[in-house]
Amino acid sequence: MEIGQRERNTVEIRDQLMPLLEQEPGVELTAQLGGGMHMMTGGDVIIEIYGHDLEQGQAIAMDLIKETGKLDHIINVSSSYAKGRPELEVKLNRDQISSLGLSGSVITSTLSTYMRGTVATWYTEGAREHEVLVRADEPYRNTAAAIKDLLIATPTGAHIPMADFITLEPSRAPVTINRKNEQRVVYVNIDVEGAKLGVVTREVHQLLESYNWPVGYQWTVGGAAEDMMESFFWLFVALLGGSILVYMVMASQFESLLDPFIIIFTIPLAFVGVAWALFLTRTALSVVAMIGIIILVGIVVNNAIVMIDYIEQLRQRGLEMFEAVRTAARRRLRPILMTALTTILAMVPLALALGTGAELWAPMARSVIGGLTAATFLTLMIIPTVYTIFGDFRLSFEKRRADKGRVVSRRYERTVEREGGIEPPEIVGTS
Repeated sequence: MEIGQRERNTVEIRDQLMPLLEQEPGVELTAQLGGGMHMMTGGDVIIEIYGHDLEQGQAIAMDLIKETGKLDHIINVSSSYAKGRPELEVKLNRDQISSLGLSGSVITSTLSTYMRGTVATWYTEGAREHEVLVRADEPYRNTAAAIKDLLIATPTGAHIPMADFITLEPSRAPVTINRKNEQRVVYVNIDVEGAKLGVVTREVHQLLESYNWPVGYQWTVGGAAEDMMESFFWLFVALLGGSILVYMVMASQFESLLDPFIIIFTIPLAFVGVAWALFLTRTALSVVAMIGIIILVGIVVNNAIVMIDYIEQLRQRGLEMFEAVRTAARRRLRPILMTALTTILAMVPLALALGTGAELWAPMARSVIGGLTAATFLTLMIIPTVYTIFGDFRLSFEKRRADKGRVVSRRYERTVEREGGIEPPEIVGTS
């Protein structure tokens, strides 16, 4: 049922169902609210316990389940280790077997014949062929005592019960054995609600560091927390790479390294708006929100490009720098607002999460709206100021270079006058 067709959200439904289902004896319950991606990761926080002995790994997992269950904001804790199937483990007395002239392979093949059966022959009935399976009758193979009474033939022709050289011990065979990095691993899945995932992850780390780990066992923490950190890292790399590419494109178009550097200042201004937008809408900084930030890198620079390009045009017409900046800010206000409003208003329906499934992409729209709104208004104030500051440095640098050129020219003229007004010949090469 869609969200708009019910009065309760997913958390409220879970909180009402769990107490009812927990009353059933022998039922183990877990609740997952994260959808498909949550099912793939297994839990918000996953403790990976590495060690060869699965039984000891399960014992460690049970201890950690009890300890992590005491932490706040943890709703589900479970282990990946399932109870194994019951079985009888056969241990051979090899000294006794050797004294009878037998071998371990003979014992195992005989037991396999008794328990599972061996195809002795086939017979044909019409066009169909049937197997003839030979094995012990069920009463002789359904208990440990019956198995010990089974006879095995020795090379001398004697028949000896298996109880003379085997020992049966009950045990459990693991249903599945999980491996990671060529090691056996047991997972402890932890679901978090009502707290930041990073805070709970740090608490789990502290618990694991204080735990008394047996020799040969080690642990790592994964799950959605690890996936989130890895995703944020690569998104940051994409953000940095996008900023560099935008700068390179602008540098090639402006034929200058300074003007694109001034325009790049709009990107940090957009981050201010993103932070406020996510805070006011109570939206977490998720991967989808980071995608919106990356989109902003290519959008927010447009306003600054319009501003800087028009300032340069006015200066080429002969206007003084401060007058060119004031004129450009006044005349480009309307185009900048029109460009920004078209994008902001187009994102509003998605930011409101009106349709089914729209809440998945709502953080991206909110990031774009907040960042573009802040960048638009701050661009009209910050970018002209930054341009003026860098313009003063550029004017002073050009003035010093011009003064240095005039000094060199005057020294050259005095040298020519001192040498009788004859300019030295130009040196075109050496031998």
